[in-house]
Amino acid sequence: MNTCGCCQGLPLRGSPGAAGTRFVSEQGTRMGRRSFLHVHIRGERGAEGIDVGGYVTPLVEAVMTLCNGQIADCSREDGDQISFDREAYYRTIEAKTAALFVLACHTGAIIGGASLEAAEALRRYGRSLGLAFQIVDDILDLVGDEAELGKPVGSDLRQGTVTLPLIFLRDEVPSSLVSEAFGSDGQREEAIQEIAARARGSRAIERSYEEARKCADEAVSALHFTPPGDVRDLLVDLSRTVVDRQS
Repeated sequence: MNTCGCCQGLPLRGSPGAAGTRFVSEQGTRMGRRSFLHVHIRGERGAEGIDVGGYVTPLVEAVMTLCNGQIADCSREDGDQISFDREAYYRTIEAKTAALFVLACHTGAIIGGASLEAAEALRRYGRSLGLAFQIVDDILDLVGDEAELGKPVGSDLRQGTVTLPLIFLRDEVPSSLVSEAFGSDGQREEAIQEIAARARGSRAIERSYEEARKCADEAVSALHFTPPGDVRDLLVDLSRTVVDRQS
C-alpha cells in the first residue's frame, strides 16, 4: 500500500511524532483547501466548454477523502502497528485506493449520461472493486512472486504499513516477531523474511482472499442496477480479474 505523491518530502507513516504530525496535517489541510477551491473556481464549465457541473461534487469529495486519508495515515505514531485492526485497515483503504475507484466509476457514469440509479450503482461498484483490489495487492506484497511484482516481498512491512494479511497473521505468529518487523534494530529484516515465509499457506492469506472475494461479489451485485450488455459483462469480468491476478 504505497503512499501517494502528496506526502513526498513529508514525514511518512510511523515516522516522527508531534512536530511531524502537525506539519503533515497543516500541509494536507492546505493542499485539500487549494484543490477544493481550484475545482470550484473553474465553475460549471470546463476548459473546452463542457458542462462539468455533474461531476464537480464527486471530484471534490474524492480529493477531500484522499487528503483526510493521507493525513490520518501519516499521523500514526510508532507502536500503532500492533493495535491497528481490521476496521482501521478498511477505513484507510476506503479513504485512499477505493476513493479513486469510486471517482473513476462514478464520474465515468455521469459523463456517459447514465441514469442516477446506474451512476449510484457504479459508485458502489467502484468502492467495492477498489477494496478488493487493495486487499489482493496487500496479499501479493507478502506472498507474491518478486519477479512478477517487480519489487521485494514484504515492502509494506519495510515501510511500516499494516495490511489485512498481517492483521490476520498476528493470530498465528508471536507478537514479538511482529514487533521486530517494525523495529529499527538489526533483527528487522530477518523478522520480515520470517513473517513472509510463515504467511505462505497460512490461514491469514485464505481469510484475506475470502474478504477480497466478498468485496468483488458486492461489486458484481451493484451492477444489477445497470443495463445489461457488453459493458456490464466487462465490469463483471474485471471484478474477477482483480481477485485472481498475480501481480
